[in-house]
Amino acid sequence: MNERASNSPPVAAPTTADDRKPPASGGFARRLYALCRKEAYQIVRDPSSIIIAFVLPIVLIFIFGYGINLDTSRVRIGIVLEDGSREARRFADAFGGSPSIDAIYGASREAERAVSRANGVCKRWRNCF
Repeated sequence: MNERASNSPPVAAPTTADDRKPPASGGFARRLYALCRKEAYQIVRDPSSIIIAFVLPIVLIFIFGYGINLDTSRVRIGIVLEDGSREARRFADAFGGSPSIDAIYGASREAERAVSRANGVCKRWRNCF
């Protein structure tokens, strides 16, 4: 009889009302709808938030779309080849082959400074090399 009692499945302890959790009702869609409704009421109650919610994003779209242009065209760079190896020459030629880079080759740093000053590059920057 003792063996049979050990093989029987354990009996669950009785649960009280405090131990049980209520089932999740509504789900994600219901909570999202409630949040959107709450924010809509907040926007209607506070007129200054209408500017933040609708006008400011439209202004930012125009600023980033038309006002800021990050496209570069014809960037002037000076290249001094102190190493005359074939790999260094191919690397420097890769810059010259780009349509958006205007590469100026020099034999020494002093010659490159003179070319940069003559082309007006150093006028824009305080420090030229």
